[in-house]
Amino acid sequence: MAKFGKISLSLATAITFLSFSGCGGGGGTNAVPPTESTSITIVDPYISGATVFWDKDNDGVLDSGEPESTPSDSSGKATFNVAIPEGARIIMNTKGTHNGEAYTGTLTANYSTTGVVSPLTTLEEKGYTKTEIVNLLAAAGITLTEADITADPMAGLSSSNTTATDTDLAKIQATVAINTFLEMKNMFDVTKTKTDIAAVTTDLTTVATLMKETITVSNVASSNADVMIKAAVAMGSYVVSNPTDLATINTNKTTIINNLKTNIVDNPTLQVKLSNATGFIDLKPTATSGFTSGAINGKKFYMVVNWGTDGYVRTDDTFETNATLTHANTPDGNFTESWSLQDGKIEVTTDEGKFTWTIVSTTADYIKVDSNDSDGINSGYMYFDESKANIKAKLNSISVQNGFGAEWLNGRTLYTVDGSDTYSFVFNNGYTILKDSTGNTITDANGKVYNLPYTITSEGIIKVDESGIQWDGEGTARLSGTYEYYRILGINGDEILLADGENLDTVKSASSSTQSFFTTIPQN
Repeated sequence: MAKFGKISLSLATAITFLSFSGCGGGGGTNAVPPTESTSITIVDPYISGATVFWDKDNDGVLDSGEPESTPSDSSGKATFNVAIPEGARIIMNTKGTHNGEAYTGTLTANYSTTGVVSPLTTLEEKGYTKTEIVNLLAAAGITLTEADITADPMAGLSSSNTTATDTDLAKIQATVAINTFLEMKNMFDVTKTKTDIAAVTTDLTTVATLMKETITVSNVASSNADVMIKAAVAMGSYVVSNPTDLATINTNKTTIINNLKTNIVDNPTLQVKLSNATGFIDLKPTATSGFTSGAINGKKFYMVVNWGTDGYVRTDDTFETNATLTHANTPDGNFTESWSLQDGKIEVTTDEGKFTWTIVSTTADYIKVDSNDSDGINSGYMYFDESKANIKAKLNSISVQNGFGAEWLNGRTLYTVDGSDTYSFVFNNGYTILKDSTGNTITDANGKVYNLPYTITSEGIIKVDESGIQWDGEGTARLSGTYEYYRILGINGDEILLADGENLDTVKSASSSTQSFFTTIPQN
């Protein structure tokens, strides 16, 4: 059975095909000479947010006075503000991302007029001739020309279609194979040279051959760039996740390739990613196919759930391989339950009975689930990244410590529960409407509806802009820049004790303001 690793993005979004466009030129008798600059393309496929530098003294370190490029854009384009000479050593400094996913290799190049920095140029910079690189790949059935070594391997692929020639596809196959090999053998180190790599070049041939055979067995049409790269990435990521088992992989390649074909290449809804950070490809739950054991068995998620009166909280949940679900960092302490998979849903057994988690949607960051939990915890977000889960929890939270959460407040109505002046605030997309006890909108002295802009400050205070309105009976317009502030003093069940007033700000004490009770429950 194929070994898979960590959950992540869909391949369709993990690798974006972008058209390569050259730089045109124009002339005129009065043209001003351009400032000297050099264009670079950083690609494996295109890497954004990466920088490279000219290693003038060949010590592998960015020193003072050595030029560094601008960060690359979504097409891998970066620029030096100086002219780079032919053959200059170029080294990646900031590694950048593949569509938001971290790239962990260190690409290098001997600068050529194409300006490309890729795994192929990295192999050349480490001491291989173009002829030697062409021969290495030919042994694996990948045909390149010497000119391809410094060419943009994505140039023949377009975001508008998935077709390309065999020549176009060979360059990207070679790029993925060499990147996999360099990562697997820890050869991205700038101190590594041809001498180090030569001792293990048979592994490069093996990796490239395995990728080629995965593509062949998968019956990928030669013109289908999308599926071809999916097959190559599937084997490449499998190899990186099992770097010490290359000989075993090669021995059992028929079974492994068939598993990759069935579980990845032939699955149109499968979400996978090429992750240089973890070196894994894995199945990820989808709203269509539901949960799979390979996606959650033994995995840890950071849950963001509505925990009743505690608001949204972040908990740590681990689906142990022995069918035990452990909960940590919850308002109820640490505890365990049992879990199983039933028709793509997680079935959880507690001392109060059974309930299920059903997938609503998936994104790059989380899986949104619905639950029929009897405790009223009806929805939640299963995050893979703790820091992102913490942000989500705070945005959705309401507490004395954090104040109002913007997402918690949006679309919600707060009702007064004290005094004879009964009214409610309806919050929606940055505006709040004031309504009376019968649900009618309240207007000012000029008949203007109180549809007032509001924001949530970083301290969790509601800031309502009341400038330009006239209160009933006052007869004069409010001064521009007048705001009403609402700060949480306490929470008791559904009731929220607020401090409110025009002079309430982030530094003054709440005791100087009026106190009011509000609730999320409609009042009769």
